[in-house]
Amino acid sequence: MNQMNNTEQTKHLSVEDMINFVSADGLGRDELALASRVTYHILRCARCREKVDAFQTVYDELEKAETDFAIRTAAEMKKRQKDRRELLRRLYSSKSEALNKMEEIEKLIKTEKTKETVKELKEETNTKNPETEKELNLR
Repeated sequence: MNQMNNTEQTKHLSVEDMINFVSADGLGRDELALASRVTYHILRCARCREKVDAFQTVYDELEKAETDFAIRTAAEMKKRQKDRRELLRRLYSSKSEALNKMEEIEKLIKTEKTKETVKELKEETNTKNPETEKELNLR
């Protein structure tokens, strides 16, 4: 029996088995077989138990960091969503203001064109009939 213990202890777990053990995400037949084999081994082998514990610690820290990052990212995304909403509101408001200004400018242009047309008509009429010029100027 002592000889069997020594043989079991000389055949250590592979790094791949340790990593798969600490990162198992299912309870399928393969995962359960691996869990059983690793558990059986680390109960008898201090060296592999230490390595598995170290892998587990690192894995847990990575998972915690990932969770913290996801929470921060979700909070940032929520803030960015608010920022995007506000930006849309501003753009819409600016666009509305710009459209209003454009309409005002178009009205002014039309008014100026109308003034030019009236002026041209006056000039045309004045050259044809000086009497009408006096009447138009009186108005």
